[in-house]
Amino acid sequence: MSFLACLTLGAVTLGARRLARLAARRPARGHHPGAPQSTGTDIETEAAKAASIARQTSGVAGVEVLSAKENAALLEPWLGTASI
Repeated sequence: MSFLACLTLGAVTLGARRLARLAARRPARGHHPGAPQSTGTDIETEAAKAASIARQTSGVAGVEVLSAKENAALLEPWLGTASI
């Protein structure tokens, strides 16, 4: 039984190391979660459409569309002011 426990622990350790290496490489490749960059799209119109759909969805208690300035203020602690 202890052999199986050691074998399992070794497999978990190898998997965790592989996952840590993969996670460490992703920011270096420029992977950013979220919406893709849009070109030629009116962001305010798209946000209003998304808010309208969300308001019509059952179970959604409330929807608030943030301005670009409010979004920048939320992202500033992580991205700084130069990136926004």
